[in-house]
Amino acid sequence: MIGQAELLAPDVIWPETANALWSKVARGEIVPAEAMSALAQLLTNRPFTVRLSEPLAADALAIALTLNHPVYDAVYLALARAEGCRLVTADDRLLRAVDGSPLTGLVTPLVTK
Repeated sequence: MIGQAELLAPDVIWPETANALWSKVARGEIVPAEAMSALAQLLTNRPFTVRLSEPLAADALAIALTLNHPVYDAVYLALARAEGCRLVTADDRLLRAVDGSPLTGLVTPLVTK
């Protein structure tokens, strides 16, 4: 939880996070020990509540087909729809895919300074 907001994520967050860390190592941005430490900290601290993606799979596929966008991102949209909350993202590609669609109201861009 951050403040009073509960953070939710589908269970695909773990392999996606590990893949992002691997990518940073592959690009030379961090060393393997930093990647392992970052993942260990997330797994220990668990800053979000994880929901199973299995019940979201059919809706995620329908969303992906509608938006012509990968299911891996669509599962986050399916979770937001199922939970009646909003997806906050810095993923410009996802924001463009959702823009003007019936799912626009589910997404809020993460603004960073």
